[in-house]
Amino acid sequence: MKMNIRSMPVNNRTLGRPRGIKRIVLHHTAGVFTAQAVANLHNRMRVSYHYSVGNDGVVARHVAENNQAWHAAGHNVDSIGVALSNSSAGGQWLVSQRSVDLAVELLRDIARRNNLLPLRVGVNFFGHRDLSATACPGSHLHGRMREIADRVNASAATTPAAPAASRYRLRAILRQGSKGNDVRELQRRLNTLRHAGANGRPLTVDGNFGANTAHAVRVFQRANNLHADGVVGQNTARALGWNWQP
Repeated sequence: MKMNIRSMPVNNRTLGRPRGIKRIVLHHTAGVFTAQAVANLHNRMRVSYHYSVGNDGVVARHVAENNQAWHAAGHNVDSIGVALSNSSAGGQWLVSQRSVDLAVELLRDIARRNNLLPLRVGVNFFGHRDLSATACPGSHLHGRMREIADRVNASAATTPAAPAASRYRLRAILRQGSKGNDVRELQRRLNTLRHAGANGRPLTVDGNFGANTAHAVRVFQRANNLHADGVVGQNTARALGWNWQP
């Protein structure tokens, strides 16, 4: 389903893309704003984002991707700037879960169209403060960037489920501390679906259910609207395309 993105133009831009698009830079709005308020404010300033997610749940396009927005001085030529409204001002500069969910959908669309998959923090996905002397996008959002990248990569994966007759059969619940062939199969399946560990790397297929495997399971569960407890039981097994036969 195509995402609903409203056009709210901001005139601050540099025409053209001499280096193409190589990365996405994540921002916060440093306040509680609707997308229209962001556009109104930036049209009175020398600032712009390509996209913003307002606190009202509206996703807006402010500058076309084939032009450079003015969002990260010295880094605009090859990047796309995406900003999320805060849900409260100050402190950790919190962002609502609804805004994060919308941003995942938006970033997946941007990354897919610009051949930026998989998104990797510090490679083609940066927080503003990774590039400039700023607190943006705030500690809360910056701390969730790996989770966001994992969700984008997971939801963009198109690996089909195995035919019913050849599906792996899981006979016992798996959780951190579990060992054996079931865990190896889990690690292989999560790697196929491009769910990385907490270290941002593919899982080591060693049959040991450690912290990285638990992280990848939780990311998979969130991407599939399951309870993200890191435990592989009936619902998670079936979402993985497995048969559950305890």
